[in-house]
Amino acid sequence: MSQTDFLKRASSVASYYGFMPLEIALEKYSATGNYKKTEPVVQKSHDCFSEEMSTLVEHSLTLNVARMNRPLQLYHVRTESGKSARNSGKARIRFGLTVFGIEQSIAEALILSSALAILNEVGVKEASVHINSVGDRDSMQRFTRELNTYFRKNLAIMPATCREALKRDILDAHEFLLERKHPLLEGAPQPMQFLSDAHRRHLKEVLEFLESSEIPYEIDGELTGARDYYSQTMFEIKETGGDDAENVVPVTHIARGGRCDDLFKRFHKAHVPTVSIIIEKLLETARVPAWKPPRVRRPRIYFVQLGSRAKLLSLSVTEALRKAHIPLQQAIGSNSLTEQLEEARSLSIPRAIIMGQREALDGTVIVRDLNTHAQTVLPVGDLSEYLKSSMIL
Repeated sequence: MSQTDFLKRASSVASYYGFMPLEIALEKYSATGNYKKTEPVVQKSHDCFSEEMSTLVEHSLTLNVARMNRPLQLYHVRTESGKSARNSGKARIRFGLTVFGIEQSIAEALILSSALAILNEVGVKEASVHINSVGDRDSMQRFTRELNTYFRKNLAIMPATCREALKRDILDAHEFLLERKHPLLEGAPQPMQFLSDAHRRHLKEVLEFLESSEIPYEIDGELTGARDYYSQTMFEIKETGGDDAENVVPVTHIARGGRCDDLFKRFHKAHVPTVSIIIEKLLETARVPAWKPPRVRRPRIYFVQLGSRAKLLSLSVTEALRKAHIPLQQAIGSNSLTEQLEEARSLSIPRAIIMGQREALDGTVIVRDLNTHAQTVLPVGDLSEYLKSSMIL
């Protein structure tokens, strides 16, 4: 697949799920004089995701996301085609999705749904989510205390290199053992054992979404890295493969993400709920054309969701409508009916699909004409055909 085709498909899916190109957001929302260069988020030069997060922090300061009164969904693109690409004949693209301003678990659900839809669209048919939670700073402190006690009791069977790492940082020693799948970890404490009730509930909600959407997932206790920028929930999407149905094994991670509230709080000096994921794609080319966000087809329908249950169910409805090529606009982070309907009118969108808690329980939606206020209630499964047959597109 060419770079142009990959970006065209990925950006189309991202836009459908409500993500705006970073370039457009910078033109629309940049806070004059607010931009400043940040210190590197992490110091590990071998970690390709650290540069992405540093750049994202810089852009969030430019946009002054801490002062926005509504969630902001962005997609951002970075291409890498320098000397290493010329030598290998392959360029690298990183396609990122970020949600600012949503503290609830719907943010992780939205990010994962969008990323999986993009991967499916670009040809990844078998993928699974590996997920873990390390909680907040207090949870990590309790975990590291117990881990330190455990390691000290087992110094005799710890590799010498790991003992040296332990002198620097206990989590470096933990990562050393993880990378080598050392048997010492079999009896070691796990971060999830130290989650607060709130973080345990948050993770449970994300897992319930994955189950209800029939998305393959695995709770991965070894997923504790990237602690310089991810905290609380963290996840990877791995492509799976094999010669037959009984031999499907993870091959490689193709996307990495998580919640970054603590990182953005450090730079904004305010609570900024943030969830981000980066999809990495290796292309069979050494030359990458300049990236320019595509124009998006103007929608004729606005999808209004109210309540957590409706928002989670709306993601599967959104994907069904996308596959049916029905363009729509939505603001999944908004909890206000009035706010969403006002945005629909400001965009001159004539009709709305409305799903509240009652509709989510009944498996129905309301289709409302925003000019005449006439409305129809119908099952979710009939929505695509109704919209096509009624010629309102």
